[in-house]
Amino acid sequence: MAVCSGKDCARDERKAYRSLRSVLRDDGLDVVPTTCLGVCHGPVAVVVSSSGRAVVVEKLKKKGRQRALAAAVRSGRLKRAAAAGPVVGKSKRRKKALSRAGLAMDVALRPR
Repeated sequence: MAVCSGKDCARDERKAYRSLRSVLRDDGLDVVPTTCLGVCHGPVAVVVSSSGRAVVVEKLKKKGRQRALAAAVRSGRLKRAAAAGPVVGKSKRRKKALSRAGLAMDVALRPR
């Protein structure tokens, strides 16, 4: 899972951003910080299923939404991830976010 660590998301939503990262890590999920995803309704996370489908979830300020996202990722159901918070629909913003998240995740997963 990729989580936006752009300066606006990290600065404006610092408490929520740190909370999101800790909730996800406490649940044993891999969190890859990315550059700005261009959505700017943070915190923002990109969830990718094992089949390669992806969802961009925004406005993850509240603990309930963060926990719902973590539970959805653990269960592997993207529809549940989409229910955790507003989803960025098919648009240029979504394509941009997926592109940037993909690059960050590729770098993180590349063998050293």
